[in-house]
Amino acid sequence: MCEALESLGDGAGEFACSGLLPELGYPGLHIQNVGYVSLPIQAEQAQKIIEVAKKAPYGLGSQTLIDETVRKTWQLDPDQILIKNENFLACVKSVVDTVKKQLGCDNKAVEANLYKLLIYEMGGHFKPHRDTQKENGMFATMIIQLPSYFEGGKLTIRHAGKEKVVDFDGENSVFCCKYAALYCDCEHEVAEIKSGYRVALVYSLCWSETNDPPSAEAGVTVIENIARLIEEVFEDEDRRFFLWFLSHKYTVYGLSRSGINALKGADESIVRALLLANERLLERQRLEFHIVEVTREIERYGYFDEYGSGEFEVDDVDADEGVVSIKTWYKFDGSEQSIGNVPFHLENDVLNFSCPTDMTNEEYLEEFWGEAFNTEYNGPTGNAGASQTYWYKTYGIVAWPKVQSISIIC
Repeated sequence: MCEALESLGDGAGEFACSGLLPELGYPGLHIQNVGYVSLPIQAEQAQKIIEVAKKAPYGLGSQTLIDETVRKTWQLDPDQILIKNENFLACVKSVVDTVKKQLGCDNKAVEANLYKLLIYEMGGHFKPHRDTQKENGMFATMIIQLPSYFEGGKLTIRHAGKEKVVDFDGENSVFCCKYAALYCDCEHEVAEIKSGYRVALVYSLCWSETNDPPSAEAGVTVIENIARLIEEVFEDEDRRFFLWFLSHKYTVYGLSRSGINALKGADESIVRALLLANERLLERQRLEFHIVEVTREIERYGYFDEYGSGEFEVDDVDADEGVVSIKTWYKFDGSEQSIGNVPFHLENDVLNFSCPTDMTNEEYLEEFWGEAFNTEYNGPTGNAGASQTYWYKTYGIVAWPKVQSISIIC
C-alpha cells in the first residue's frame, strides 16, 4: 500500500467537480454584432445574442447532427467573443488549478481553451451523451456559467455507477459565476430549462504533455486498487490502526482552521485517494480518519566543549527513536479532538517509514525528523553527566476501522 500511495501521482481524483466562484468578476463580455453584454443577462439582450448564434449540433458516430429532441441550445464560436476583463482571464487560470486538483491531475500541465459560448432558452436541454475530443490532448470539459436568472438546467454526470448532480440555477446563479468540470468519458445530460436564459462559457481542458492524458476510468482503477490494499493492511489481526506521515510541514493554526483543506501537493492527493477508496469498502470495513500531530522526545548525554562556547556535544549518538507519540488530534474539518496521548512504534504502525538501503538508521532518523523545535538542557548532578532533551514534531494521518473506534480510543 505504501508504494501504491507514494507513486500515486495523478489519476486519483473525482470524475467530476463543481462549485461557486464569488471571486470571479464579470468578464467584460463583448459579442460581435451585439456589443457588450450586461450580467445577469436580460431577455432583450439574450434574444439579440440568439440572433447571431447558431443551433448547437451533436455527434453521432462520424456524423454531426442537429436535432432539437436530442439537443436544444444555441452556440457562439470563439471568434465571435471577446473577454476584455484581464482579471477575469487570470481568475479562470486559478479555476483551472482548482479543477486540476479535484480531478486528480494537479502535477501536470493543463491548458484551458475556450470552445464555445452556449445560451439556453426555455425548453433548452441536452440528452445523455459523452463529449468528443475536440482538439489534441483534450481530456475534460470545464463549464463556467455566467450570472443569469433561470430555472431548471440541472447537470447530471455519471461514471462507473456513481452520479453527481450540479444545480446551476437558484439564487446564487444571478449574482456569481459557477463552474463544473468532468472527464470526457463521463456520460452527462442537461435537464430542460423551465424559464429564463442560461449563459455559459465552455472550455476544453487539454493535456500538454506527451504521455497519455488522464481519464475518469483510470482514476477508478487507482481507487479500486487502493481500496483492495486497505483491506489487506487490516487482514493482520494485530494491526489496530495505521499512520501515514505527511510530507509537508504544517501549523496548528492552518490545520485547526482548514483541516484537510490545508494539505498540499502529494499529501492532498494521497488523502483524497484514501477517502475515495474508503467509499468503495463495505460498511464494516470503512475507516475513520484523523489528522494528528506526532512528537518525538529523546534525551542525549554529552558535555560542553572545552572552549567554553556553550555548545553541547553529544557523545552517545545512536539510532534510538526515543519516545514517539500522538498528542494532538484533529477531525478532517479541523476541529480538535480530545483523544489523548497514544504511543506507537514507528516501524510497526507507520506505513511510510522505512530506512533506505543506502542510509543508516541514525542518518534516516536525523533526516526524517529534521531540526528539533525545542531543547532543554539538564546540567550534571553528582556523578551523572550533562544531558539535553530534544523535541521534534511532524504531522500524519491516522486511520482505523470505524467499528473498532470505541475500543481503540479506550
